[in-house]
Amino acid sequence: MSRQLRRQRERELQKLGSKICRDGLPIPHNPEATLALAIAIRDLFRNERIGSRASEAAAVVNLIFDLTMQRLPLPSRARPLACGRGCNYCCHIAVMVTAPEVFLIARELRARHAKTFAADVSGRCDAVSQVNHTLRAGRKIPCPLLRGGLCSVYSVRPMVCRKHTSFDVSGCIGEYEGRNSDIRIRRFDQEIFELCVAALVAGMQLWADRACAVYELAGALRVALPDGRAEQKWLAGEAVFDGVATQENVPGIAEHAAFLLRRLASGQL
Repeated sequence: MSRQLRRQRERELQKLGSKICRDGLPIPHNPEATLALAIAIRDLFRNERIGSRASEAAAVVNLIFDLTMQRLPLPSRARPLACGRGCNYCCHIAVMVTAPEVFLIARELRARHAKTFAADVSGRCDAVSQVNHTLRAGRKIPCPLLRGGLCSVYSVRPMVCRKHTSFDVSGCIGEYEGRNSDIRIRRFDQEIFELCVAALVAGMQLWADRACAVYELAGALRVALPDGRAEQKWLAGEAVFDGVATQENVPGIAEHAAFLLRRLASGQL
């Protein structure tokens, strides 16, 4: 493909990305849309006039997930979820998140809650992060963001929490108790989660070749919450999350992001 055709194709994808940011992902899914979202994320990261562009990227992806979920296909609506207000069994397991999501949550806590509450969350993060995240099952350790049994940052909760649904609370209780339980989830939520996070990861790689890594939420918040400049340091390339439990090359997400980047490089989309 010639340089001129590549530029034309990129403009088309940018136009599609703008539509996705307004309306959500198309249903049924197509790879072109996910790549268009990745390019929109890349362009957001490139816009240095936006100081908080990492947390803005997380906010964009959250919005797109929610917009897409509003058009949940009828077959997926047929069976009601067991999830409800105050049901927080899933809020007692280790949560792995991307760096932009950490910065968005930290920003929300500083902006929407009293300093005393943010300090309390920071203290709880410190305690939770001392526990090996791979050994959390059955320990009944509450997420440091819970307040009165409810999520204190629900509107900006991580993508992994957004997609964590269940048709039967008994499976959730089993996991909470430390048993190897089968949680029957709604597959549509999982699919949209993977598309959104893959686009976020691919967008970061297009911007600055950032590795596909996720961090344990409590440990990452313990770093980002007290430091109002943590996001800017990360954007500048500093390894602000050194020492935080991490997982690189997340199965499913890493492969999907790599697929999108290969298609872009080859000009197949």
